[in-house]
Amino acid sequence: ENQLVELTAEQKIIYEHLEQHRPRGWLMQARKALLDPRLVDPEVLKRAGVLGKIGIDSSGKYKVLEELLTDDNGPVARGEKFVIFSSMLREGVTQKGHEYLRERYQKMGEGKLYERLQLDKTLDEIIKEALKKKFGREFEIGVIDGTILGTDEREDIVDRLSEDGVAGLLCTTKTGGESLDFTAASYVVFLDEDYSPKTSEQALSR
Repeated sequence: ENQLVELTAEQKIIYEHLEQHRPRGWLMQARKALLDPRLVDPEVLKRAGVLGKIGIDSSGKYKVLEELLTDDNGPVARGEKFVIFSSMLREGVTQKGHEYLRERYQKMGEGKLYERLQLDKTLDEIIKEALKKKFGREFEIGVIDGTILGTDEREDIVDRLSEDGVAGLLCTTKTGGESLDFTAASYVVFLDEDYSPKTSEQALSR
């Protein structure tokens, strides 16, 4: 079931700016804006008039995801496991650091604004904080992103879905289409569409 997500005001401004002006690499910047505006190049944010106005709360998808997972009738409340697929995990949603963005902000003389983005707080940490606040206990979230290269390591992370205390898994859509078994999870969320619809279909079939 597809669910339309209301974009935040900041997301709408960035997307409309990109769609109107179409600077070099605008499609990737637009994909970042629609998922996590913190990942958008600061020069784009400046031209759109929202530099310094972006934070964790600027993502409409994160807000809806948090609502779904903390719902009283949601998967965690029912004791069910979930898998969240995204084609953008390689772009940094689950990775700390973002040295490229740090350098871009510093080059513009806006190093302090970079720190305010809280890019050290990754999506899995955002989810864990929301679950702890709602249910009063710690949950573990497995992550399979561009940094997990070994097949055995990926399989070990997926196998842990059946363990108590492991609420779910974040996984790249491409990896989800490979020979991994996600049948321990009964709840699946796609944060975005992969460039290849077939990749998303393969991930869902797993």
